[in-house]
Amino acid sequence: SNLFSGVSVEDSDSVSVSGGSFNRNGGGFDAYRITGTVALTNVTAELNGSGFDGYEIGEGIVAGGSYSHNDGHGIQLTDISGDVTLTDTTANNNNAGDGLNATAGANPHAIGGNLVVSGGTFSDTDGEGTGVSQARGVYVTTIGGSATFRNGTSQVTATGNDEGGVFIGDAATAS
Repeated sequence: SNLFSGVSVEDSDSVSVSGGSFNRNGGGFDAYRITGTVALTNVTAELNGSGFDGYEIGEGIVAGGSYSHNDGHGIQLTDISGDVTLTDTTANNNNAGDGLNATAGANPHAIGGNLVVSGGTFSDTDGEGTGVSQARGVYVTTIGGSATFRNGTSQVTATGNDEGGVFIGDAATAS
């Protein structure tokens, strides 16, 4: 348990983590200004300010794991130049935040490439108006490519959220 992040990586070529728990910190796992890819496999980042925070990632993000029960967003992305691929990802019950939240800062798009979600849950599972109040399952302001949601090992679900399941603001195509 740390006041700041469990792990924070800045100004690197790439990041790859397989397994690991980053819980009960100011932030779970933070990656800032990564020129290549951030690959997270079977990562748990729960009970933090935010689960995973990615800012200015060059080639993209590949993630799977659990990013739930955080005070902010489960996964917060800002200015991702490449693709974002989430496989069997759980981002539930993030109080006062979204399961996945992607916004543009300095870049024209929150996600410059494609968003692909293969299986996973982005839900508020404790019931409306009780305990946790996750705003949205998936919220993306703009995408340079396409948004695709498909079943993986599990179905994609985004239910029980206060403000909606999935919002994609501006995408070339969505399916």
